[in-house]
Amino acid sequence: MEMQKIIWDDILNGLQSEVLEKRMSGVLLICGKRMRETDIGRRLRKMPFVVAVFSDFEPNPTYEAVLQALNMFEKNRCDAIMALGGGSAIDIAKCVKAFYGMDGSVNFLNQNILPNKIPLVAVPSTAGTGSEATSFAVIYFEGIKYSVADASLMPGLVLMEASLLRTLPAYQKKVTMLDAFCHCVESYWSNNATRDSKKYAADGLRYIMGNYKAYLEGDESAAKNMLLASNFAGRAINIAKTTAAHAMCYQMTKLYGFPHGHAAALCLAGVWKYTWRGADIQGNRAVLGCLRELAHCLGCGTIEESIEFYIKFLKELGITFDAECGQDDIGALAGSVNEERLKNHPVLFQKKEIQEMYAEIMGGAYEGK
Repeated sequence: MEMQKIIWDDILNGLQSEVLEKRMSGVLLICGKRMRETDIGRRLRKMPFVVAVFSDFEPNPTYEAVLQALNMFEKNRCDAIMALGGGSAIDIAKCVKAFYGMDGSVNFLNQNILPNKIPLVAVPSTAGTGSEATSFAVIYFEGIKYSVADASLMPGLVLMEASLLRTLPAYQKKVTMLDAFCHCVESYWSNNATRDSKKYAADGLRYIMGNYKAYLEGDESAAKNMLLASNFAGRAINIAKTTAAHAMCYQMTKLYGFPHGHAAALCLAGVWKYTWRGADIQGNRAVLGCLRELAHCLGCGTIEESIEFYIKFLKELGITFDAECGQDDIGALAGSVNEERLKNHPVLFQKKEIQEMYAEIMGGAYEGK
C-alpha cells in the first residue's frame, strides 16, 4: 500500500502540486453544508479540478447518502475523491472509494471490497476522530451501524490546516478532543495493542494534555498540535481498535442525543474503574501493568490517581450526564452493547457489570432499580 503523505499549512498550494503529479482531472469534493461555506471550502470549490460537490448528508452518514455520492462520482466521471470535514465526510469518501466498481444490483455492504487506485484526499476540520489516519469507515443502513474496512481506504494524502478549527464552538472542540483521548486510552489497553499503537497512543495523550488549554482559548499553534494528537490517536486505533467505552457509547448517543465524543468520554470513566477492579480481582498482572503504564503517560503515580485525574478532567471541561432517563434505560443500553468491541477489551465484563457501569455513568439522573 502507498505511504500516506501529510501536508501541513499552505495546503492549497500543496494540493495543486499533488493534483498535477497524480494527474487528477475530476475531483468529487465531499463536505458538509457549513464547511463548503468556509474560506477553504469556497476556494476548493472554485478550483478547476473540482468537478462536483456533495453536501447532502448529516452526522452519522447513511448508506443512502453514500449511494448519492457514488452516483455523483460516476455521473461526473470523477477520478479522485476529496473529503473536507469531520469523520462523517471522510467516512462517506472512503465508502465511495470502496463501493466503486461493485455490482449495483446487490447491497454493497454484502460484497467484498476490490481495492482500486482512486486517489483519496482527506482534509480534517476537527481534531478528534482521526479518520484521516484509519482504513475503516462507519455508515448506517436501516438504523444499524456497519463498519466498512480495507487497507486501501486509508487516505493517501492528508491536508492539515489548523485555521479550520478556529471557528469551532468550544463544546465541539471539547467533545472531539475527548474522542481522541478515548481512542488513545482504549487502544493502549486493547487486546490488539502493539508497541507501535501504544507509542502512538502515548504521544497522542501527551499532545492533548500539553495543548488542550491553549487550544480551547483559540491558540493556532495549539490547534495544530491537537490535529497531530488526533492523527496519532487515529493511527493507534487503526492498529488496536477501540474497546468497551466505545462499545457502550453508541446507544447513549442515539438515546440521549449526546455527540459521540461526549458519550464515549462518559463511558470511559466507568470502564476505566471497572477494568482496574476486574484486573485486580483476577490478579491479571499484564493488564495491571498496562494500566500503570497508562497512568505514567498522564503523569500519575498510580492507577487510582489516573482515574481520579480523568474524572477531574471531565469536570474541568464541564462534560456531565445531563439527560433525562427512564426506568428501562439501563436494560436497553446494556442490551445494545457492541460485542465485537467488547472482545477487544482486556477484562471480560458480564451483563451485570455493564449495567452497573451505566448506572454510575448516569449518576443521580438514574432512578431505576
